Amino acid sequence: SSGINAEWPLRPGLKKWFPEVQNIFYQGNKSKQITHTHLDAFFNSVSVLMTSQLRSLCMDSIDDYHELYRPPTNIVRKQNFQGFIVRLVLEGSEMKFEPSCSDFETVLLNVFDVFIKAVSMVPRVETKLYPVEGARSKATLKPVIAENHITAMKSSVQQIIQREFVPAEKHTKNFEQYEFLINKEADQFVEKFLSEDRPFEELKAQVVRFKELADDIVYNSRKVIRLGMFELHCDELIRALSKRADSLCAKILIKMSKTNMDLNKALCEEYEAIASKALATPANTEQL
Repeated sequence: SSGINAEWPLRPGLKKWFPEVQNIFYQGNKSKQITHTHLDAFFNSVSVLMTSQLRSLCMDSIDDYHELYRPPTNIVRKQNFQGFIVRLVLEGSEMKFEPSCSDFETVLLNVFDVFIKAVSMVPRVETKLYPVEGARSKATLKPVIAENHITAMKSSVQQIIQREFVPAEKHTKNFEQYEFLINKEADQFVEKFLSEDRPFEELKAQVVRFKELADDIVYNSRKVIRLGMFELHCDELIRALSKRADSLCAKILIKMSKTNMDLNKALCEEYEAIASKALATPANTEQL
């Protein structure tokens, strides 16, 4: 399925940026360009500079991620992005989306928190140049990302997700004609129908009805539909509905088969009684 790597914009940058910074100071230390005079003050200044760069990287990544959901109106979404896959499935007596809109919100909005967590785990460069024990060895850079900016970005993406999910919700109306299969009213109908003494032709008519219904579901329903940033897959729902229709058809056929067997058995018994009577020697002229 189409998804997103939560640290996608940050990981390549961090993997390249920090080793390069570390190498600069390693080479400087090796060539004696870094003196041990006022070393703490020196690395504090380095930390301020790196924190600023790290904050810029994080803010740029956050803005880029936000722009994924709102491309310029004159630009069509890339064809290689098929959309986030949503499956419409049948569960009990109702249709549901997997994942749901709220599931997408939870995962996609969490990416902002992952960005912030990722930049808060970058170590101060001196901890790699001069490994020491204790709390100082675990010191990290602490870029400050404006909370109100993150909140605004999250709210914007959440609104976009909800808006883009609406067409998928509207598409479920195409299956309203099969509501009696979905809510299992059809099961109740067939159960009552089969409990009554029905002529063979009525049974046949219901078999044809449910067989045509199963075919209509399979051949006249769209299985995959691209709807904005989502790609809706309905194949599981279609299979489940057609299976229900086929199952009801099979129940009626079983009833028809049993009815036909009972009728044949009754005819055979009647024929045997007639044959037995015809072959018997009459006891008197009245029996004859």
